[in-house]
Amino acid sequence: MNTVQESMEMLQKNVDALRNEIATLESHPLQKEEDIRTFHEKVKTVNNLFRGLNPLLKKEDSGELLSRFNNSSLRVQKFREELNKQKKQFIDSKKAVVKARIIDAENKIEEHYIECISILKQVSDWLKEGKVDLKYAQTIYPEMNDIVLSVKLGLNDLDELWTLWKQVREKSDIGKKNIWDVNYNLCKAEIMTADDHAKNGDPYDATKAIMEMQRRLRDFKMSSEQTEEIKKTLNELWEQANLRIKEKKDLFKEENKRKRDEFQQKKQDWLNKTKAAYDRFNNLVTKNKEVIDKASEQVAQLIDERDTARSDAYKSRIQVWIDEKETKISDIKKTNDELQGKIDNMKKELTKAKMIDKEVAPVVAKKEKAPEQISEGGQPSESNEKKD
Repeated sequence: MNTVQESMEMLQKNVDALRNEIATLESHPLQKEEDIRTFHEKVKTVNNLFRGLNPLLKKEDSGELLSRFNNSSLRVQKFREELNKQKKQFIDSKKAVVKARIIDAENKIEEHYIECISILKQVSDWLKEGKVDLKYAQTIYPEMNDIVLSVKLGLNDLDELWTLWKQVREKSDIGKKNIWDVNYNLCKAEIMTADDHAKNGDPYDATKAIMEMQRRLRDFKMSSEQTEEIKKTLNELWEQANLRIKEKKDLFKEENKRKRDEFQQKKQDWLNKTKAAYDRFNNLVTKNKEVIDKASEQVAQLIDERDTARSDAYKSRIQVWIDEKETKISDIKKTNDELQGKIDNMKKELTKAKMIDKEVAPVVAKKEKAPEQISEGGQPSESNEKKD
């Protein structure tokens, strides 16, 4: 295949890819605002293909593809305009609900002051959190739903509503004394909880509650006398809570020390028992070695006696004694090996605890081919030879 043909085929592949991408744009779903963003992500791919192919496209292909691309973009633009229009309607409806609630508060200033303050607090929460109560909204607009209320208000909208809210709040200055009392009582109620924690509950919870209340104290409008009283009470509670915290820490330290001492004592007791066992096992290994040496001498004597015996029956009898002694020697050595394994393990622990020196422990000879333990009463080492 020549280069021209390859280039034509490559061009056709890219044109087909461009057609497919434009077809994807034409069928792109448009239901929510996020769909617009995903559409524009796909547009980047189409633009890149256009840039690479534009000089090479036939005029009719270029016009067709560009027209389809523009129509797709126009469809998205119309959807965006419709979405913005709908969003504006939603925002206006949400603002109307907040304004109506602020007017409710304004109408209750004189006769229902407490309720007025409560409504202003509710509206304040709405504006801070960007939420509006659906049940209340539906009393004004029965068709209101969560989708409408979920639309976020712009900064200008929020400024407008906060300004209106502040105007109503300023009108309520005639009941400022009531506001002071309400806030004072709220503080006292919170202090009672902190006081219970400080005296009877978790003092750490008390310090958290006190710090949180001190932080929020600036938000409570009260008289200077009320504010000072609250601050004084909080300081007293802080001292009580910290005193209990110190007591808890001291108790914790004492308990930890008691447990450490108890652990160390148990460990020392265990080390003492281990040391006693270590000494006992070493002594036993030494005694067993002596028994082995003695038995080995006896075996040697029996072998000499067997080799010089004239009677075959007597030789056989001596061989039985030799076999029995060698079996006992093997048993003792096996026991010594087991004891040595325990001694080695104990030695590691005792050396680590500095209760013995590394070089102190006696070294038991490594395994020999002949076996292990013996009891001290063996067969007689010598016997009179019976004559035939």
